[in-house]
Amino acid sequence: MSTSDQRVKVTIEHQNFQTSIEGDPDSVIRAVNAFFEKVLPSYSLARRLAIDVSTEEVIKALEGYVVYDRSIGFIHKPTVHSFPAADQILSLLATKWLEHVLGTRDHSAIPLKTLSEALGLKRGTLTAALTDLKKLGYVRSAERGDYEITKYGLQALVERLAERSRL
Repeated sequence: MSTSDQRVKVTIEHQNFQTSIEGDPDSVIRAVNAFFEKVLPSYSLARRLAIDVSTEEVIKALEGYVVYDRSIGFIHKPTVHSFPAADQILSLLATKWLEHVLGTRDHSAIPLKTLSEALGLKRGTLTAALTDLKKLGYVRSAERGDYEITKYGLQALVERLAERSRL
């Protein structure tokens, strides 16, 4: 059973406030984190400092889904196009991040047009997924409407690909 098939309910009480969060485990974890970030600002800072994804972890997670050519960079295998739009975006942005870290790109951000062309997603699908990813803190807008993956996005991608490989 995948995590998206499971339902959980969490009730949080803080001072005079109580809230219940219900849904699949990933959504509930994100909602609980968002709650704590609003109520306890120091939690947000600690969480940001605690997340550190290594280049090795990202390469290992992408291992079965990309190939690398020195002259071109990372190329996605056709299986990536069967991923949900959000995961396709994260994987493409992660490869651009890797190319930047490895010194083959000046920066990790890429324009919306490049994302669209590389993934073959309709503009509406792409922008909706990017909006969701930005709300989750997985992607950020850089200069001139370019997009890049955040360390939260890298962590989420590593976890999602690990889950996918377990299925």
